[in-house]
This record gives sequence, C-alpha cells and structure tokens, in this order.
Amino acid sequence: MALAPQTYARPLRRAFPNTSFLYLTVSLVLLASGAAAAHAQVPAAGHRATPSVAPDTGRAFALYGRASFTGVLVVPTDERGDLSGGFQIGAGLGWGKIPLLLGVDFGFSAGGQERYLSRVEDFPDLRVEVTRQDKFYFITGWLRLQPLQWPYVQPYVESFAGTKLLQTEYGVALVEGEGATLQTEERDWTRSLGWGAGLDLPVSKAATVFVTLGLRRLYSPDAVFTDTVRSGAGETTRATVRVPMDSWLVSVGFAGSF
Repeated sequence: MALAPQTYARPLRRAFPNTSFLYLTVSLVLLASGAAAAHAQVPAAGHRATPSVAPDTGRAFALYGRASFTGVLVVPTDERGDLSGGFQIGAGLGWGKIPLLLGVDFGFSAGGQERYLSRVEDFPDLRVEVTRQDKFYFITGWLRLQPLQWPYVQPYVESFAGTKLLQTEYGVALVEGEGATLQTEERDWTRSLGWGAGLDLPVSKAATVFVTLGLRRLYSPDAVFTDTVRSGAGETTRATVRVPMDSWLVSVGFAGSF
C-alpha cells in the first residue's frame, strides 16, 4: 500500500548541537587573530618595517592565479543530517589589478552513520527506523572579490554555483515488527548555490604562501528516495528516505599564488 508523505520525529541522535557551531565559529576567529598577530613581526631597532605585499609584475594587465588545498567540515542545517569531513582543491584566475578572481573547486566529504525515526501521517501507529551513511562529491564554480595587494590579511567574499553528487547507503525497518529492507545504495545529482567569506593570511615575505580560512553557505534541494518494506506478515509498504542537502561548509588549509 502507498504511504502518505512522512513527518519526522525527533532523531535518536542529534547530528549537530547549535552550541557546537558557535564554539567552532569562535575558534576560527581566534585562530585567524592569532595567526595575524604572529605574522606581524616587530622590526629591529633602527630598521623600518616593510610589509609583505602580493607580487607586482609591473604590468597593469597581467594574468595571475591562486590555488588552494583545504580540509573541510560539512555541517548540515537539518537535524536529520550528519557531520561529514573531507578535502577540497581549487584554483582561480585574475587579471591585472582588478580585485576579482574566477575559479573552480573540486571536493569530497564523507560522514558517519545517521539513525532516526520517521512517522507516517495517515498511519500514526506505524513508525520506521532509518539508518543512513552519506558521501558527497562536489564541483563548484565561484566568483570572488579579494584585495590581493593588502599586506597582512586578504579577506574575501564570494558567490558560487555548482553541482553535488550524493552517494548514500541506507536501510529502512519497521520499529514494531520484523519488516526491513536490505542496505541499499543510491546516487543523485543536485544543484548547489550560495555565498561565502573568508581570509588569506600570508606566511611568506613574498606573500606567495597563505593560510586560508573560509565559510560557505550552500543551498541545495533535498534528495528523495523510496524503497519497499516487507512486514513479517508478507505485506509491503513504500517508505521514503529524504536526505537533507543544505549545509554550512567550513574550510581550513593552505593557498599559493602563481
């Protein structure tokens, strides 16, 4: 029999407490402040401090670029989601002294197993338990506003659009009964839009190597899968598994100019 759209009960394990996100944000701010302070060295007596600036080729219209490798933490905005971690590589190109870069990122993240209960609106006595483990592959194109000639810190804001491939393994079981599905693997592509901000901290005198910190907000539609659950009496029902895709993405790593 076909089941009506489901509503969700409180999960058995909350994926990410709100206080943890606050602690993470504060920690990133303190890390950035400490790195900037350590980089600002006190000049020796009788010598004038010379700030490190981005390389200047002397040409008003020269092509330049910046590449990065970062570790990422993906924080879902929905409590049915789970934290995942991975990595991201990217590169962007700019032109002359215009403070704009156009680039692309490739990334991967994987999370732990999420477990939660789901109810069905038309069948209040029927509950199913969902277990799920997700992996994400993403490609993102971005446009970034960043003043590369600033000496000690180079903040940026950006907008981006891209696509994500979800690879998920899930199982659905009746809470009261013997019915269950085998572990099923599904894949789904979805779009991704959003905005971000961050900063690059030079760690070399020539300002060609940086510690980079970033935060992105990703907006994506949920991925939805359906599967059949067979009860102990031999009856079958259709169960829906909804994977939340909206998330925050925190990145920390290194970048270099070329």
